[in-house]
Amino acid sequence: MNAQAIKIVAADDDPTTLAVIEHALAKDDFDLTVAEDGLQALERITEQTEVLLLDLDMPRMDGHECLRRVRADYPFLQIIMITVSQEISDAVAAMKQGAFDYVTKPIDPEPLIALIRQAVQRGREKLELSMTRQRLQEIELRKRAILEASLDTIISIDEKGRIIEINPAAEMTLGYSKEDLLGEPIVDRIFPPSSRERYREAIHQFIMLGDEGSRLGKRHETTLMRADGSQFPGELAFVPIRLDGLQVFTAFLRDITDRKRNQETIARANVRMRADLEAAAKIQNSLLPHRLPATRRVEIAWEFHPCQELAGDHLNVVRLDDDHLGIYLLDVSGHGVSAALLSVTLTHLLASHPDQSPLVEDEGGPNLSWNSPAELFHQLNQRFQLTENVGRQYFTITYGVLNQNTGRLTLAQAGHPYAVLQRRGQPMEFLEKGGLAIGFTRDAQYEEMELTLSPGDRLVLYSDGILETLDGEAQHFGLDGLRAAVERHRDKPLSTSLKELLLDVNQWRGRSEPD
Repeated sequence: MNAQAIKIVAADDDPTTLAVIEHALAKDDFDLTVAEDGLQALERITEQTEVLLLDLDMPRMDGHECLRRVRADYPFLQIIMITVSQEISDAVAAMKQGAFDYVTKPIDPEPLIALIRQAVQRGREKLELSMTRQRLQEIELRKRAILEASLDTIISIDEKGRIIEINPAAEMTLGYSKEDLLGEPIVDRIFPPSSRERYREAIHQFIMLGDEGSRLGKRHETTLMRADGSQFPGELAFVPIRLDGLQVFTAFLRDITDRKRNQETIARANVRMRADLEAAAKIQNSLLPHRLPATRRVEIAWEFHPCQELAGDHLNVVRLDDDHLGIYLLDVSGHGVSAALLSVTLTHLLASHPDQSPLVEDEGGPNLSWNSPAELFHQLNQRFQLTENVGRQYFTITYGVLNQNTGRLTLAQAGHPYAVLQRRGQPMEFLEKGGLAIGFTRDAQYEEMELTLSPGDRLVLYSDGILETLDGEAQHFGLDGLRAAVERHRDKPLSTSLKELLLDVNQWRGRSEPD
C-alpha cells in the first residue's frame, strides 16, 4: 500500500454499496477501511483518516450522530454523506452540520472519486490554514509580551496626580529625563495645553471614584505631548494599584503614530482596491455580449447578476459561420478575483478568432470548421486540469452549436446544471445528459445531444446561483422552483419571461443578500 495513499473510512450497512465503493477506490492512492455502522466507523477512524463516507441511515448509530461525534474529535476530517434521492434534504441538513457534500445511491464511481479528491484538498487546506494561524498566534503572543514589557510608557502617580515613578520607555517616548518628571503633575507633562483642564478633572474623578464612571480606566485614544512640545497620537489607560498599603495609580501610554499611519495607508489601499475591483468589474462586464450577432429565426435574451463585484460566471453567443451560432454559459468555482481571472481567460479563449479559439478547427487552409461541443470540452479539460492550474479551480459549462436555418442543435454539458427545453404546447423537461466539470480528470468523457428546435420552442441555460438561492428558512429555490417559474412565464415574450423568473428568485430570497 502506498504510504502517501488517501486514507478513507466508508460506513454503510448495505454490503452492495460497500462493494461498489471498494471497487471504485481499488487504486494505489486510496487506502480504504469499511465499517458496517456509525459505531464501527468511530472505532476505525484515526488521525490519518482524511475522508469519511457516511451513510445517513444505519443501525446502532446513524449518520447524523456519527457526524456530530466525528466533528467534535476530528475537525479536519472531510465527511461525504451517502443517501438516497428521497433523503437529500437530510443530506443537506448534514452539510449544515459540517459535512462536505453528499452522493446518492446507486453510487457513480467517477463523480465519487472527483468529490473525494475535492474533499481531500479542502481538508488539507484547512489543516494548513489552522497550523499557520496557530503559528501566527504564538508569534503574536511573544511579540506582544516583548512590546508590553519594553515599549509601553508606564507612569505611576499619587493621589494628587503627581508623578512618583516611570519606566525607561517613558524617557524614550516623552523625551524627558527621570529627574524632569518625578514630582511633576502628570497632566502638565503628557497632555497638550488644550486638553489639560479636561484631563485634570478626569484624573481627579478617577482617583476619587476609580474605574466606575470614568473612561480613563479603559484603553482609549487621545493626543499626547513630548518634552519638545510636539504632539502625537497615543493610547492611554489608568489602573489603580495598591502598593505597600498605599493607593497609587499607573498610567499606561503607547505611541500609536505608526499604527495610525498604517491605518491611513490601509484605508487608502482599500480605496484603491475598491476602485480596482470596480474597474475590473466594468472590464468583465464589457466582455458580455452587449450586442448579439444578427440572427435569423432565433431570439436570444440574457441576464447577468453577480453576487460580488467580480464573478466566475460568463456567457456568450458567437457566430461560427453564416448559418451556425455557438452558445455557451460557464461557471468557475469560487468567487472574487481568482474566479474572475479564470472566467476572463476562458472568455478570451472562447472568442471566435480562428487562430486562438478552440471553438473552431483549423484545417490548414482558408476553410474553417467548428469543433463539436464534446471535442471542445475535451480540449478545455486537457488544458485546465484542477491539479495543474494556478488557482486550483474547475469550471462547469454548457455549450451548443445551433443551425439557424434548420433549428438543429448539438448540445453538451460538463458538470453544469441541466438545460431546460420548453417545447411549444408541451411540459418543460430537463436535458439530463452530461459529464464531469472541466478539470477533474483527464480521461473524462462528454456526451452530446442532438435535437431540433421548432418555432415557439425555448432553451433555458442558467447557473447554479438560481438553484442555490435560499429563502428565510434556508430552503433552496431548487429545481422545483425553477420548473414552476419557467412554466409560469412561458407565454410571455422571451426577455420578459427571463426578468420575471429572476423576480421570482429575488422574492424567494427576500431581504437576505445574494450568496
